[in-house]
Amino acid sequence: MSGEVLRLFLALPLSVFRDEIERFLVLLKRNVPGIKWVLPEQVHLTLHFFGDTPSSGLDRLDEALRRVVGDFPVMELRLTGMGGFPDLKRPNVLWAGVEDREGKLPEFENSVRKGIAGLGYPVETRPFRPHATLGRAKSVPPGHAIHETVSRLPLQLPIAFKPVDRLILYKSELRSSGAVHEIVREFPFNGAA
Repeated sequence: MSGEVLRLFLALPLSVFRDEIERFLVLLKRNVPGIKWVLPEQVHLTLHFFGDTPSSGLDRLDEALRRVVGDFPVMELRLTGMGGFPDLKRPNVLWAGVEDREGKLPEFENSVRKGIAGLGYPVETRPFRPHATLGRAKSVPPGHAIHETVSRLPLQLPIAFKPVDRLILYKSELRSSGAVHEIVREFPFNGAA
């Protein structure tokens, strides 16, 4: 892997919500046309997107992230509701909101941001909006009111809190069928089994 350039991002895996996400996507696919939906097993909460990154920096990144993540206990997260960027009336992206029981998610994201900034990586300056991307608008028919459709669907949000016990550094490979994510490193929270 030495000398290789990897397309990397940091995320909290949301695989504990796979069943719920599959149910949401069945309803959404049936009722919201023109969206390229994410595979349920690939849904995650992105904390930082590195983009193309030399693999030579992985060990330093590993050390910094282990220090940051080790200071935080396992988080209990839940999916809270549907939204869109820039908004649900004209979304480019459809997402499910994410929140944690203890309200520590913004503090955690800020600690991750500081840890990677300390290594010289550029960091996001926009406010953190915890969300899990479910789909991207590709060819929504003119006049289709996505916000009205979504508001009528029985998505049963928010859902119960579930534990998420690690941060993951993913490699993303772009393919014609969509992005494929592969785990590069895992960083367990304090107290993770």
